[in-house]
Amino acid sequence: MKKNVLSCLLAVLLLFGAAAAPQQVFAAGTVEISTVSGAKGEVVDVTVGLKSDDVYSGNFTIRYDSKVLELVSANSEAAPSIYCVVNGADEGTVRVTFTGVAEPIKDTVLCKLVFRITADTPTGGSAVSAEQLRLYNANGVPVDASAIAGSVAKKTAHLGLSSSETAEHQAVGVTVRL
Repeated sequence: MKKNVLSCLLAVLLLFGAAAAPQQVFAAGTVEISTVSGAKGEVVDVTVGLKSDDVYSGNFTIRYDSKVLELVSANSEAAPSIYCVVNGADEGTVRVTFTGVAEPIKDTVLCKLVFRITADTPTGGSAVSAEQLRLYNANGVPVDASAIAGSVAKKTAHLGLSSSETAEHQAVGVTVRL
């Protein structure tokens, strides 16, 4: 009798344990933010893309240094079959929420952020990163999510010098490319 009770109890625990187990993560998606360069006072475009095979929807927050970058606009760049809402209400953050209509969202640009550079960027650039990533498959099951941060770096000048000498004159040419 004790064996029957223990067997039933064990079976019930296994059933409830399987139902309470966390859902398995099936596929992966990566949010990629571009790296651009510019000088103080310039306006730059930063793209936010999604690389995936089985992502249908998701949301995340983009964080940037509001002491260096001023958000001018945040626009959805997604394909017609993707609805993407970009909200830059809080200084230093932009919230992105998106969903596909009938098929997984493959490699695509979700949105474009336009920044004005208001101060000199640090030597390594001013980071633009994604956090609080939540990506989902067609059944609403979470998938592995990762992010590749971008940055806004200081535009650098490349100086090239050349000289030529002839019997009649000496010339020095200077080329500056920005």
